Amino acid sequence: MPLDAFTTDYYDADLNFLGFRTAKLYCAATKSPGYPVSLKTGTDGLIASFDCYSDATKAVHIGRAEIIYIAIAGKDETMLFSQMRKFKADHEKQSYALTTVYKITPNGHIALAGMGFFTDQGGVRLDVGDISE
Repeated sequence: MPLDAFTTDYYDADLNFLGFRTAKLYCAATKSPGYPVSLKTGTDGLIASFDCYSDATKAVHIGRAEIIYIAIAGKDETMLFSQMRKFKADHEKQSYALTTVYKITPNGHIALAGMGFFTDQGGVRLDVGDISE
């Protein structure tokens, strides 16, 4: 089962998503509310949704993706900001999700707290990841 978590993101001047690409996907934003300006624990929402194609010509639609977030309480008055990228193929039984968790301290310092990857390809499932919090 291939595992490719490398993406290149593209934003406009206001940091709204224009799209992203991987080795096998070219995804153009269909909706981009963007990253939250402020956070409270317990909040969640959509960062962006995408139509995905096999390449930049956009000739072959292959699936849909979205990036969502949730903010939860961490230890010692910190907040955990979890961002999840999800992809679902149109015609194959294939999906994946990449989660990145950041720890935010009360003074605003941000550090990577963990990562996880989930993929399901026709019933063959793989879960990889950990969180340090």
